[in-house]
Amino acid sequence: MFGKVFNHFKRKIVRFYEKNHYYKKCYEELCNKLKVSQTKKIWFIGSAHYDNIGDLAISEATVKFLEKYQKDSCIVEIRLCDYYKYEKAMKKLIKDEDLIVLQGGGNMGFAYFDAELNRRIVIKKFKNNKIIIFPSTIDYGNSWRDRLEYNNSIRIYNKHKNLIICAREKKSYDIMKKIYKNVILVPDIVLSLEIKNYFLDRDKIILCLRKDKEKTIYAEKLLEILSHSYNCYFTDNIAEEKNISIELRKKIFEKKLKELSTAKIVITDRLHVMIFCYLTETPCLFIDNTNKKISGVYNLWIKEKCDYIKEIEMSSDIDNQIKILLKNKSKHNFDASIEFEKLIKHL
Repeated sequence: MFGKVFNHFKRKIVRFYEKNHYYKKCYEELCNKLKVSQTKKIWFIGSAHYDNIGDLAISEATVKFLEKYQKDSCIVEIRLCDYYKYEKAMKKLIKDEDLIVLQGGGNMGFAYFDAELNRRIVIKKFKNNKIIIFPSTIDYGNSWRDRLEYNNSIRIYNKHKNLIICAREKKSYDIMKKIYKNVILVPDIVLSLEIKNYFLDRDKIILCLRKDKEKTIYAEKLLEILSHSYNCYFTDNIAEEKNISIELRKKIFEKKLKELSTAKIVITDRLHVMIFCYLTETPCLFIDNTNKKISGVYNLWIKEKCDYIKEIEMSSDIDNQIKILLKNKSKHNFDASIEFEKLIKHL
């Protein structure tokens, strides 16, 4: 009997020391990221580590945006999968005057709930910090569970006194303005990146169509038409790697931009593939997805400023639309410093 009691307490003591050692290690790792010479700290929390290249691009663009417009600040990035690892250390290291930036994208809703849950936790834990949710699309769905989580998010977000939420298209902006206090309308953060021309041979038609819950019946119809008429090269916006590091993220993003730069035209139903085409001056025809985020971003920020990206008209001849777009000379007129002025002021 005594032996069992002794072993029980021994295991507790061992676990206590193991947890304490783990916390100290995490604390030291974060301390090493902090630059003492830079008094202003920006904590970028919830960045992508998973295989969606669009989300990886958002994380990459967010860091570059902060580096460009907050040159004298120390930027500490915490990937979504690392949040609980550093949670205790962050609570001690993040000061009230520090700025917290949360990953933007299409994950404000129940569909990608791990990201939504992480935002809620950060918003609740850091009540005294200024927090900015970078350009996002809101879409909670219509089921009873969707509406429940929708109301939970409203309650949690609105309790924070200094939360700024960025919408990246008009539909989301109109919804957010009705339910949240501080909402601004700015482009998807990937549009803040510089135009890149790799000067590669453009010798193929590239198709990049969704296979997940956001795909549409029009995409399947389009695939059938094109596969019979053209010799198409198929790609996806999903990386092969998992648990992607910050260093690997840059390589994956760059590789995708170069791949799309080999196309004479890209046909897609993915928002960020369309944006990648804008960044690489690649002609692109897109078909909208289920929550209309592609047309929302396109109509507001790209349509009037870029002539080599167009929305597909499914009722018209696809072949003719491809020929017309290929005749256009790629040109654009997008000034990031002006379009992102509202966000820059909040930094």
